[in-house]
Amino acid sequence: MAFQETRQPILLGEYTPYLVTKNDDIVTAGFVQSARLYKLDLRMANARQYLRQLSLALKKDMPVKVMVYKDSDDIASVTAASEAAQQRYIDAKKKP
Repeated sequence: MAFQETRQPILLGEYTPYLVTKNDDIVTAGFVQSARLYKLDLRMANARQYLRQLSLALKKDMPVKVMVYKDSDDIASVTAASEAAQQRYIDAKKKP
């Protein structure tokens, strides 16, 4: 059963996942640009869509736009990163 969140989402960044693991109703995600691990509760509305975005980004080694809830490590949403962020990531991978 999905639930609605009342906490305030804030932008974490346009980050690239290196880790996406699922354990029951919780997904743990790690991002190249952060030492911290983040959690996605699959009971949350639209969480399965966010999991698909994370999994696709992991597979393609590309960034996604990640929102988290203020003062937490809980993921609020995951959407496609901007084309500019994707290009910056591609360019950064090319540099020695």
